[in-house]
Amino acid sequence: MPQVNFYRLHALQVQYGLDKNIVQNGVASGRAELLGGNFFEDLKPTGERAHVFRLLAPIVPTNILCIGRNYAEHAREFGNVVPEYPILFIKNNGSLNHPGAPIRLPKCF
Repeated sequence: MPQVNFYRLHALQVQYGLDKNIVQNGVASGRAELLGGNFFEDLKPTGERAHVFRLLAPIVPTNILCIGRNYAEHAREFGNVVPEYPILFIKNNGSLNHPGAPIRLPKCF
């Protein structure tokens, strides 16, 4: 079964599609078979194909909820105290990078 990917089709449209040899080494090119519906419930082929501009991360986040120090061994490995409960923190959607996209470092680095 082909892999489901998230594609940018042009400046204003993003959509899930089937990867039928469209993605090579993390770069998308060609025409994807588009999928419609809700990703978590009923994603189905639409019968349409469209030129793929870019492969995107598979989600459209608002904020990303992260859990830290949830593996006691990993916390100890870095010399950290193992908390009674895992540490929760949020990363904004700017911390998500799309496959093959450049990693941009702030000028302070």
